[in-house]
Amino acid sequence: MKLYLNRYQPIIRNASDEVYFPYIDKTFYPREQIDDLRREEGIDEEELVRSYGKEQIDKWKKAQILLPFPIQACGRYSRESSFEYFLHMDGCRNKLERARVLILGCGGIGSHVAWNMAALGIGHVFLVDSDVVEESNLNRQLLYDTGDIGKSKEEVLGNKLKKINPNTKIYPIHQRVDCKEALEDLLVNTRPDVVVKSFDSPIYISRWLDEACEKLNCPYVCGIMNGTRQLLGPTYLGRGTARFSDFFYIDPDMEKVGGIAPSLSFELMEMAAGLSEEVFKLLTGYGNLNYKNRIMESENISNIKNVITTDLYDAKSARGRGDVFRNLLILVFIYWIGSIFLHTGGAALALSLLYALIASALISEEERSALLCANVFSLFCIGMNYFNQTVARHEPMNHPGDLLVQFTTVITVVSVLLLLFTAVEMLVWNGKKRIIRYMRGRGNGE
Repeated sequence: MKLYLNRYQPIIRNASDEVYFPYIDKTFYPREQIDDLRREEGIDEEELVRSYGKEQIDKWKKAQILLPFPIQACGRYSRESSFEYFLHMDGCRNKLERARVLILGCGGIGSHVAWNMAALGIGHVFLVDSDVVEESNLNRQLLYDTGDIGKSKEEVLGNKLKKINPNTKIYPIHQRVDCKEALEDLLVNTRPDVVVKSFDSPIYISRWLDEACEKLNCPYVCGIMNGTRQLLGPTYLGRGTARFSDFFYIDPDMEKVGGIAPSLSFELMEMAAGLSEEVFKLLTGYGNLNYKNRIMESENISNIKNVITTDLYDAKSARGRGDVFRNLLILVFIYWIGSIFLHTGGAALALSLLYALIASALISEEERSALLCANVFSLFCIGMNYFNQTVARHEPMNHPGDLLVQFTTVITVVSVLLLLFTAVEMLVWNGKKRIIRYMRGRGNGE
């Protein structure tokens, strides 16, 4: 079997012309020894064992200095693959190559996002715009130059992206989205895995996108400039997550007819980086989303940073999905089964351990504080077994275990009460959410 030097690992040389691998092995080796391992065609393991000894080769294999497969150091995605290797992000390349991304708007944000998508090697990128390149665009919109003035943005951007990465299929679409039906048709025809919304006109397009993506169950990420401030978010994942119109009321009778919007190149580049990161996480399934149920507001010059939330999807209402009720049922079920098998301590213990294992998979982050106490129920099942045996024998409760029984009983009662209060609170917030949605719908003329 041939072995290859792991080219993802950096190699550091000191003043004595010795080298080491800083991330995995702090042992210094003669540089000539490591240079001998850097053959592109690899080296037979038997040859390496004869030269360095089996113990040394096994050590390098264990530390992943030597790998049983070659790594391309100069390929298009070699740096990206190195990043994925160190974070154990398996399968990213295949997911990105199959992905379909729809970019609404090829301006200051959209052009930067489009470049990032091509650089990442996204399989299919759809570019939607209806404007032409103007001189005022060149201060912030990527890849356009003076020779492009007067040409369609999506065509110019698409042609240049094809040269940057021929592996990414680019689909320029010259279209002005002027109604919800047109946007729905666009989503149906392109079948995107995620939409990037960087349009700022017409004003009501945010509402159309909310309704269309909710109807078609299509995720989107959103970024716009609001004066000199950046608004990043929300990331919409489908029903149960906040939409842009949940944060701001959008008047359908208003439309921008004039005014020069302020913008700086590095601000839009920063916004596009944030949106591209969110798209990458959505497509690969790795990492935590930054803009789910919230909008990040910032202004670089004054260093202003705010988090905008909505009362429809705050921490309380985000509990949803029946997590509280499921855990209440689990507690009652275990108590009932434990009561039947009180004479069998092993059965109560097994049920308690089963609950401890599955509870964390069923609860959401906001309920952990309430359910932390509820996990003590496992001790209660065991304690009840001892308690019933003591009562059946009519023995006085003077054993140290009796105190444990009393303690776990109290804790269990408190735990169940906490869960009940959480359930009631959730019902109240869900009711409030429906009322707010109803009132907003009437305000929008629905």
